[in-house]
Amino acid sequence: MFVEFRFRDLQSSEELENYAMDRLQKIGKFEKEPIHVAVTFSYAKSTKKVQLHLRSKRNEVVAQSEGEDFFGCLDEAATRIMSQLKKTKSRGRPLRKAS
Repeated sequence: MFVEFRFRDLQSSEELENYAMDRLQKIGKFEKEPIHVAVTFSYAKSTKKVQLHLRSKRNEVVAQSEGEDFFGCLDEAATRIMSQLKKTKSRGRPLRKAS
């Protein structure tokens, strides 16, 4: 799994990166193929936002969350990604073909 972190309008944080990697290891169980994940943390007008963009050979899934803290937003976005991947797996076909 290749993970790319982006921090917009804030300093990078080792603590956030480690927490995100722990959450993303759970997502890695759903896809056997190589996965590329872009994690974007942004801060604007006291609103914290996390966006996860997951790309694999079969799927391209995006989830985002806004809230009070980055850790809660990351948990919520990761839960959304996992539920989308579960739906894909149960259907037996990709949600959207990755380009």
